[in-house]
Formats: sequence, structure tokens, C-alpha cells
Amino acid sequence: MNQPNFLTPPGPKRYLPWLWFLTSIFSLRILGQMLQALFGFEIFSSASIWMGSSIPYPTLLFTQTTMLMGMLLTNVLIHQEKFSLSEKRSHLLKWTAFFYLGSMLLRLLLGSTLLKEHAWFDKPIPTLTHIFLSQYLLTLACCSVKKQKLITETRAYFVYPTTFIICLSYFWVLVQSTELPYFLIVNTLVGLTTLSIFFLEIAEPYRNTWVPKYKELASDVSTLIMIQIILPKMIAYGAAMYMLSNVQLEIFADTIDYKALPIWLQVIVMILTADFFRYWFHRWSHTCKPLWTLHKIHHTPNKLYTVNVGRFHVADKSFHVLIDTVPFILLGVSELALSLYFLCYAINGVFQHSNLPLRYGLLNYLISTSEMHRWHHSVSMREAQSNFGNTTIIWDILFGSYYNPNQAEVKKVGISNPLQKVI
Repeated sequence: MNQPNFLTPPGPKRYLPWLWFLTSIFSLRILGQMLQALFGFEIFSSASIWMGSSIPYPTLLFTQTTMLMGMLLTNVLIHQEKFSLSEKRSHLLKWTAFFYLGSMLLRLLLGSTLLKEHAWFDKPIPTLTHIFLSQYLLTLACCSVKKQKLITETRAYFVYPTTFIICLSYFWVLVQSTELPYFLIVNTLVGLTTLSIFFLEIAEPYRNTWVPKYKELASDVSTLIMIQIILPKMIAYGAAMYMLSNVQLEIFADTIDYKALPIWLQVIVMILTADFFRYWFHRWSHTCKPLWTLHKIHHTPNKLYTVNVGRFHVADKSFHVLIDTVPFILLGVSELALSLYFLCYAINGVFQHSNLPLRYGLLNYLISTSEMHRWHHSVSMREAQSNFGNTTIIWDILFGSYYNPNQAEVKKVGISNPLQKVI
């Protein structure tokens, strides 16, 4: 008996989950802004980070509420199949959305670098809301015209780097302008990215057969929360931050003071160091039967999508935690660098398993992308013994396990035999 899944016939209704997600983000911004204006939570620097202009708050609230009502009405009309735009209006709306998005990205970059003190540019939450609103307009423009796609061949190259830049910029801005704990900022950005990718996967999947069924999603969500978030991320991250703050380790003090290095260089060293150990542990997990017994759980799904990135055995993931944290504590990296590493690691991870038709170009020779990682999940033993890298693909290139057949696509993923991938 076939179980129902999230896949709907091509057309505007397929975009409804994504549109409702964007509407929810805007609703949360209005609610958060209202609560901050009324109660002024001390964890934020001031209510000003929620408001991006000098418009009196009552006027701003009325404008936002009107916009929200318009979005809700549009979503209902799409659900009732009563929403349509002419091709001319659709193209006009599309280019308006591109201009809107571009101006907000510029606002974000300038607000995090050259114009940090400017009253309009230094507004992280309004800017993020506008970025989501621009995606709402772009989605309306694309879903109202037949054969139009949100992720075109050209846009497929920009989704990953743009998302990465946005997350890094937001992390930096929020660290500078608020007193929020680093781990909360990191997990919020990762959570928003994961939800965004998931709803986009429903609208425009790389493969329709990889869209999860309801029961699969329920199982993978619970596994993701327990194994990928609670066990390694929160506990290991918190433990590492505590040790960095309270334990003085000077093992390498006579060689290099890593905390004196620029933050970006610390993060690069961390990525390369962790990925070196993760690469060999991952490779051994495919050749050592006891390790494969644990690791094969990650390879059992016959489809790849964002949420099942967390399907791991608890012991297997615990080994990953040790590799991810202990070397950094020994190196004595800063708390800020550790947070940035976890952000890069997690954002790349959700993209790595994504069921989106993205393209990466030259990044396939630097990053362990979804295009590369799909080959590692292939049912073909020859194809699966490749691309072991976690965040970077550099170690695969250096140690001869890189696999990237041009213009080819993986046929099937999963395991046909529990011992298939053990040499």
C-alpha cells in the first residue's frame, strides 16, 4: 500500500508549503517586534533592531498587518486555484523581486561591514524579513506561469553561495548587535536554513521519488532532533564552549597561539583539521565491519533529502562529536571561531543531503556538495567508495577517492545488501 507524501501535481499548489512558511516568518517578525516594543527584552540590545525605518510604530504595524492579510488571502486563493497572473505581470513581479532581493543583500553586506553604525543599514531582523518577502514575490511570479521554475539552470548555481553569505553575515551582525548566546544564533540560522530547504524540496525537488512520505518524515524528524541536534550539537557544543572558557589548555602554546590568528584563518584551520580526521574515520567506517555496523544506518535510506541528514546510530554520531570538538579544544581556538565552524559545518550538511536541483560548478572541487555526496550514497559499490569528505572535498582529491563524472547523475541510492559497502 502506497503511503501519501508531500508531492502534489505540478502547478501553483505545489508551492503552497513554501509560501505558508514565508508567511509564517513574516508573522513571527510582526509578533516579535510587538513583544519587543511592549516589553523590551534585555537579551536584545534594543527594540530598534526590529524596526528598519523612522516610521512611527503604529503606522508600521498597520502596514505590516495589511501586508500579512494580503499574503494570507493570496495563499488561500492559490489553494482554491483562483490565483493567476498574466505573463507580462509575472515577469514584472519577477524582476521586482530580483531588485528587492539584491537591494536587501546589499543592505545586509554593508550593514555588517562598512555601514555598521548607519541607522537604516544596521537592522538585521528587518533585512532578513525583506529577504524572505522577496522570495515570496519571486515564488508568486514563477508559480503563476506554466513551465516557470523558481530554481532555474542559472539560479541553481547561486542558491548555495548566497545562503552561505547570508548566514555568515547574519551571524556576524547578531553577534555585534545583540547579547544572544552564540549557540542560539547558530542553531536559529541552521533551523531557518533547514526549513527553507525542506519546503523548497517539496516545491521543486531534484527527484520526485525522493520526496518523503509522511511516516518517513516523522521518523526522520525525531531522529534529527535526537541524534543531530540534542546529542552532538547542543551537548558537544556546550561542552566545548565551557572548556574553552574555563579550562586553560596550553598543549600547543609553545608553537602557535591560535587565538591570535584572524577568525577566518582559525575557522579554515578547524575545517581542514576536523575534516582530515573525519575523512579517515568515515573511510574506515566503510572498510571495518564493526564501524560499518554502526555507519550503515546512515546509508539505508533509498532517497536523500534534507531531514534524513541526521539518520545516524548514536554511537557513530558520538565518534563524530569527539572528532569535531577535542582537536579544537587542544588547539585552543576562540569561542567565536568554534561557533563559526559549527555554522559552516551545519549549513553545508543540510545542503549536502538536499533534494534540490542545485549546481555547484567549481565548488565541487572544494566543498563536499550534494552533487558529490550523492555518489557516496550510490548502491554501486564502485561509486560509493568515494567522496568521504564532510565539509570539504580536498582530502578526497589528495587521497584518491574523489569521484565526479561530468554530466552524469547517480541512479539509485541506499544499500541493496548490508555488507555491500564493506571491502
